[in-house]
Amino acid sequence: MGVCTTISERPPAVEYTAALLPHMPIVVVGDLKGPLDWTPPANFAFYTVPQQNEHARNFTRLVPVNHSGRKNVGYLLAQQLGACAIWDLGRRQLLHSK
Repeated sequence: MGVCTTISERPPAVEYTAALLPHMPIVVVGDLKGPLDWTPPANFAFYTVPQQNEHARNFTRLVPVNHSGRKNVGYLLAQQLGACAIWDLGRRQLLHSK
């Protein structure tokens, strides 16, 4: 399962990865800067800050908002969704096939 944080409405590298690997679930963790209202592709599980607080309240109190450390919330959410392996997706990193 992939995990990514973003403030972008449509993180291009993550959407590219989702299209390349349509069966891989991807957890996208938003932040206070955004995205606020986004309909992601079908294999994405998108969590706004309020949704993160709802699903991982004890942990989110320890992780600052507007900080790259917020990705740790995504790792926890991926684990709650049953991930047996977690892949850290960067919003600017593209996969290339040979």
